[in-house]
Formats: sequence, structure tokens, C-alpha cells
Amino acid sequence: MINNIRCLPGDRVTRVSVFLLLVSTVPVFAQDELSNEEYPFRYKSKKSVLYYKFHYREGKRYLSGLIQTSKTDEPVSDVNIQVKDFPIGTVSDLRGEFSIMLPRKTGVVTFVKVGGDRFELRYEFSATPVFTHD
Repeated sequence: MINNIRCLPGDRVTRVSVFLLLVSTVPVFAQDELSNEEYPFRYKSKKSVLYYKFHYREGKRYLSGLIQTSKTDEPVSDVNIQVKDFPIGTVSDLRGEFSIMLPRKTGVVTFVKVGGDRFELRYEFSATPVFTHD
């Protein structure tokens, strides 16, 4: 970082622009760091495995989960997750994890990975939640 620049009379001042390049590294997670043990439900699609659970937070219903590849168990990031017929959505993070609020007692949650899987998860809440798949 340049703190002081001195110009003498007669010096020609030229505008200098300095660009700072920030390099971000994507964290690599060891296999044992990814735990699907906290998710009691499982759904397997063509390319992915979805581990999920239902829970309440601040009086609202939520669906949380972990998405991994079916062959290598690696996390699947950037999966678009949306509650059908509602403007509510989220995206799975670098660890393949997500959490989304469910606005009604019944509905459909869609999972779409560009160039990958597309599947739906139907849910219905009564005394205990019921999930079904296509």
C-alpha cells in the first residue's frame, strides 16, 4: 500500500490505477465431515441422494437437508430448491446443505440442478409429517 506520494513543482502527475485481485479458494471437505446421520429421511434420484428432515423454527415449518452424488457421496452445490406455487426458494451450499421454509401444511418442493437432476418432494403435515416422492 502506498501511503505518501510527493509531487514536486513541474512534475507531471499521471493517474495510476491499481487493481487488487482477490483469489478465493473453495474449501475441500473430507468425507467424514459430511454427515447425513442427522437426517432421518432419504430419497435417491438418478444422480443424487437427498437426506432430509422436517423441523420447526420460530413457529414455522422447515425442510432441511443434504444433497450428495449417488455414486461418490460428494456434496452437490447450487441445486435450485423451490416451494411449488410460492415465491420461496433457496440454493444448496458448497457442502450440499439447504434449509427452506414450508408455507403450507401440504405442498411440493422441487429440486433442479442445471445439467443434472430434477425431482419433486411432496409433503403433508398432520401429527407427523409425511413425505412422498415421484
